[in-house]
Amino acid sequence: MRWTLKIVAALCLISCGCGQGGTKQVTQTSENDYQQARAAFAERDYDSAARLLDSALRRGGLNADLAAEALLMRARSCIRLGRLNEALSDLEDAGRGPAPMEEVLAARGEVALLNGDHDLAKSLYAEARKIDASISLPDTLK
Repeated sequence: MRWTLKIVAALCLISCGCGQGGTKQVTQTSENDYQQARAAFAERDYDSAARLLDSALRRGGLNADLAAEALLMRARSCIRLGRLNEALSDLEDAGRGPAPMEEVLAARGEVALLNGDHDLAKSLYAEARKIDASISLPDTLK
């Protein structure tokens, strides 16, 4: 009876794509979406970038560093698209992972600036600049 359960369980894992090959496929597809999103972002096609990053993140398969970069890029895409609440949600998630904190703070500062909160934006950019002095202030905060 035990062997039968083990065999059935193994067959279920293989047939649903949860085995080694399925994991590899998910990883490759997610990384492909991530790379396409980078290209779309570079071309300022933020809608496509956000959609591809959403797919890659939802599917899983990205290592922690790529997932953090994907969250930051999706947040930046959402900022450009005016979807500020989505951007803030991604930035909150990114801040809990291996994302560079100075980039998270600067992006949050950009959202605060777009929301008209200049004091919060100044504070967030100041925190980001403590970590990385090369981060430049937006012209509206100079």
